[in-house]
Amino acid sequence: MEYMLSAYAYHRIITDINDRPVDYEFLEINSAYEHMTGLKQGDIIGRRIMEIDPGIINDDVNWLEFYGNVALTGQPGVIEHYSQPSNQWFLVHTNSTRKGYFSAHFIDVTTLKQKEIELVKKNNLLVTAYEHVVTAENKFKKEFEDVQNNKELTQDRYREIVENSNDIIYSCGLDGTITSVNKSFCTLAAKTAKEIIGANISQFLKLEETNMAWNTILLKGIITNTGVTEHGFTMQDGSVRHYQITLFPIFDVHRKIIEVIGINHDITTSKHNEQKIMLLAYRDSLTNLPNKNLFLDRLNTSISTYKRTASKAAVILVDLDDFKKINSSLGYKVGDAILVEAAKKLVSCMRDYDTVARVGEDNFLLLFQDIKHNNELFPIINRLKKVLGEPYNVHGKPMNITASLGISVFPDDGVDSEAILMNADKAMYKAKELGKNGYYFFNNDIKEGLERKIKLETMLYNAISNQEFELHYQPQYEARTRRLRGFEALIRWNNPEVGLVMPMEFIPFAEETGLIVPIGRWVLNTACKLCHKLNKAYGLNLNMSVNISPIQIKQQDFYEVISQVLEHSGIEPSNLELEVPESAFNEIDNVLSVLKVLKDDGIRITLTDFGTGKLSISDLKKLPINMVKLDKEFIHEIDQPRPQDALAESIISLVHKLNIELIAGGVETKKQFDYLIKGKCDNIQGYFFEEPVPEKMLEGIITKGILENEALTRVIQKAGLTYEGFVKQEMLRIGRSCDTKL
Repeated sequence: MEYMLSAYAYHRIITDINDRPVDYEFLEINSAYEHMTGLKQGDIIGRRIMEIDPGIINDDVNWLEFYGNVALTGQPGVIEHYSQPSNQWFLVHTNSTRKGYFSAHFIDVTTLKQKEIELVKKNNLLVTAYEHVVTAENKFKKEFEDVQNNKELTQDRYREIVENSNDIIYSCGLDGTITSVNKSFCTLAAKTAKEIIGANISQFLKLEETNMAWNTILLKGIITNTGVTEHGFTMQDGSVRHYQITLFPIFDVHRKIIEVIGINHDITTSKHNEQKIMLLAYRDSLTNLPNKNLFLDRLNTSISTYKRTASKAAVILVDLDDFKKINSSLGYKVGDAILVEAAKKLVSCMRDYDTVARVGEDNFLLLFQDIKHNNELFPIINRLKKVLGEPYNVHGKPMNITASLGISVFPDDGVDSEAILMNADKAMYKAKELGKNGYYFFNNDIKEGLERKIKLETMLYNAISNQEFELHYQPQYEARTRRLRGFEALIRWNNPEVGLVMPMEFIPFAEETGLIVPIGRWVLNTACKLCHKLNKAYGLNLNMSVNISPIQIKQQDFYEVISQVLEHSGIEPSNLELEVPESAFNEIDNVLSVLKVLKDDGIRITLTDFGTGKLSISDLKKLPINMVKLDKEFIHEIDQPRPQDALAESIISLVHKLNIELIAGGVETKKQFDYLIKGKCDNIQGYFFEEPVPEKMLEGIITKGILENEALTRVIQKAGLTYEGFVKQEMLRIGRSCDTKL
């Protein structure tokens, strides 16, 4: 697919021992350049222009001087050029990112020039002059010679044409001393002709290119007989206007050049139009960064360079996390300001010859060239993370915004630009799946994972109707007595084609697609029916804990769904525990209202993942919850060399002060269990006791629990203690006082 909107070529300038440009070598061209010139990459890459087109030295434009100035000074150059073979006008925009090298963009402005020429032709004062600029040099020159010799026009008629022209017309000596001017020149200089004549032309026409002297322009006019070029001039008010300059040498009887006549035609408007065209074609209007067209142009150039240098290119896709929420909550003006600030942050991390582009609402593409080894990317990534992690200025206040980065490397991760960009996109989404605010390198594992995800997502739509889901149940115990208090229902997906699929793999895209709503309803109904069945069969009062997605709570009929589940299953409201993740409380008002009603109806609410989000201990006072589930991240801290530094015991103490129960999940070792007992944790579950099991294995767990409770009762009676006295004795034995109500 061709994305280029202009012909493009990349070169290296060749200089002599005096550092003067004498030739240039082709390093890269795009297909549009091939089409423009009729040359193929294989015919010119690595060759010099003098080998390919020796006649270029006789062109109207001194290309070696023009390109050499850009490559050696680093100053960009712009020139208009008429290509006689193709009968087209081109705006040639040239820049250099490293000394000795330059790139040239040829933008077709033929349509604009044709319109400009039509306007010029309406000015009958200088018709022949402008016809020469567009068509034939000799015809224009002849008209001026005829004027000089008074063959067709009288001297008075000539003076009238020159004096009243809207163009700036003047004559000067070879040293730049002015010998005559017209009214337009006087208006520009704000002086009379008498004040101007005798002065040097550079006093009134100040070139924008400070490194170029008027003598250079005059010399070019002399060498080419009729020199046509474009330059910007700084006006007295500081503004810049652009002129097309046509110079005509004046000869004496011996054909020696004694003077130069100049005509400056104002092309500022068309120049601005050309600049607008370039901006639209290659720049993002908000940040002024390159857009996707220019990024692809440079990426394709880098890929082609690999054939000669074997250096890699890395593409990093940067996505600002949760940016849509910023736009919706703070407004698009704030969002735009953040994007502009993000662009500046990214530019500060780039090398001179690298590229950063904005390619979407909150997406930026970074191109790092000349990479020898992937290890070189880690300092770059660390710098990006550091800069992007610094606060943004929003209405004078700092705001933290994270970003997810996806990295794809050519040629490791693809053979063309399309594959590289697609794989950077996949890597970025993987970084988001892993929790955002991170980076991820593309590899085959990502590709295989995404293909599996797409496959599973398709199969998920029929999983309920095909009866592919089943529930496993993990027992929960009272910590101090080890009495079985109930079970947590955990979903499993047994797909006949791919086998067992765990929740952590399919729940995320079940939430993305909304399928979590019917799946969650099935889990509630199945688990609650089993709870009623077990309590009735064994004469127990077990609880059933069911995980609830934030997506389910947002449904308008969520309360009705729970009510129907209770009615159809026969379970008591107090036997149902809804495990709600901390992330659900991001939209706290809606969540609080529905959970409060459910809690008032007798249903128990457990807050899960506590400590991993933004909720504080003080926030718990506002929440309609019965219990907090301590995240396993805090449980694993207990196994560290200094378990006394773990936060679990402090959290338990603080939660108890709010009269809220606590359950520890993911308990796997005796060390963890003993720590939690000493910390007075209320309830415990985990592999230390039992892993999740299917329904058919619950009978053994329940029977064992009943027998152990009966045995405990006999031990207490034999010791002559009450149940409370026995617990106190055990607490003293392990070195803790028992000041909590049993």
